[in-house]
Amino acid sequence: VILFWLASPSLTLIRSDFSGSVTALRILILGFPFFFLSSGTMWALIALGKQGALVAIYGFSMLLNIALNLWFIPSHGFIAASWVTVVSEGMVLLGSGTVLLNYLRNNRT
Repeated sequence: VILFWLASPSLTLIRSDFSGSVTALRILILGFPFFFLSSGTMWALIALGKQGALVAIYGFSMLLNIALNLWFIPSHGFIAASWVTVVSEGMVLLGSGTVLLNYLRNNRT
């Protein structure tokens, strides 16, 4: 996260027009831990046969993402879309982590 955060202004070396996207990229970089960890919980739930829970989690996250984007993008633009993406992935991690922890607590061997 720190490396990408520090390197994000180098986008302007590719093209100076990219300077406006540095902030959005930095916001998305803050979501890296959520993206990484939710992938692990997703695969753990698939291995445990909890695909139904994943459908509910990802379906809710999708609806939340769409609603928040429709609400915030008209007034705050692509920066809002970046934050909404991070929040949505955080919700996926929270939901899948909760289901996984509950499963593990209830099925100790």
